[in-house]
Amino acid sequence: MNEQEITKKLTFITSTFLAGADQNKPEIRAPSIRGALRWWFRVLAGNRDVREEEKVLFGGVHGESRAVASAIAVRVEDTNIVNNQRAVSLPNDTPMGYIGYFARVSGNKQNVYRTTEGHYIGAGSTFTLKIRAVRPVPTNLWDQVEETVQAFVWVGALGLRATRGFGRLAEPSALPTAQAFRDWARTLRSRKIFLYEGKMESGSAQAFLADQLKELRRKKDLHPSNSNAHALGASSKERQASALHLCPVQTVDEGTLPFFLYTDNACSAKSLKSDVDAFCLESHCFTAL
Repeated sequence: MNEQEITKKLTFITSTFLAGADQNKPEIRAPSIRGALRWWFRVLAGNRDVREEEKVLFGGVHGESRAVASAIAVRVEDTNIVNNQRAVSLPNDTPMGYIGYFARVSGNKQNVYRTTEGHYIGAGSTFTLKIRAVRPVPTNLWDQVEETVQAFVWVGALGLRATRGFGRLAEPSALPTAQAFRDWARTLRSRKIFLYEGKMESGSAQAFLADQLKELRRKKDLHPSNSNAHALGASSKERQASALHLCPVQTVDEGTLPFFLYTDNACSAKSLKSDVDAFCLESHCFTAL
C-alpha cells in the first residue's frame, strides 16, 4: 500500500448543489474537491507564502518556470446519491429560505432548477474520497496534505452556497468529540471559529445559524468602514465571497453543533476587526475558540 495515500468514506450532512456539465444532474466531482482542497491549503498557511508548495502539490503554470503537473491524484468512488426525490424545502420568510434563495432561483432562466427533485445531492448521500501521491512528496508537504484533508472534512463544504452550510460533510466512522473539535480549531491559523455554547431552541444547526446570520447582517461593528471587503461578502463591482461561513459540525457526543467559521484568507482585504472575539445577537452569544 502506498504510504502517501488517504482514504475517507464521507457523508453529506446537508443538501448539496453540485453538478457537472448538466446543471440539473447531481454529480460528486473530483475537480470540485481538488479546488476545495487547494483553497484550504492556502487558508491553513495563514500569512505564509505557499505558492511554490501549492504548485508542487496541485500543479500550475504560475511564474516564469515551466508548468508543473500535480503531485497528488484525487478520486471519487462508490458514490451513492440519496434523499433527493423531493424538492429541497426552502419556504419564503424562513431561515432556510433566506440562505437557500439564490440556489433556488439562479439559473432558472436557463432551465436550471437545482433544488427540485432529482437535481441535488440529498443529506445522507455518500462517497469514498481517495487521495494519493503520484510521485514521492516530501514528508513535510505530505503532512500539510493530511492537515488540509482534515480541515476539509471537518469544516469544509462543496457546491453552490457552500458558505451558507450547504454541502457540509462528515466522516461517520471518525466523528470527533465536541471537545476534540474545539481543541483542533484552536490550532488553526488565520481563522476564527465562533461557537454558540447554549442549546438551540429548535430546528437544525444550519437553520439556527441562518437565523443568526439574518440578524448579524444588521450589525455594523463586525467589519471596518474603510474597506469594501467585509465578513458577509460583497456584490459590488469587485465581487467577493463571504468570509463568514455557516458551519454545522457533526460530533460523536453532542450531535451537530452550530459554528460560524471566519477567515480573512477568503477576502481581498481585512474584513473583520481583529479584536472581535465574540458577538451577541439578542440572547445568543458566539465566542471565538
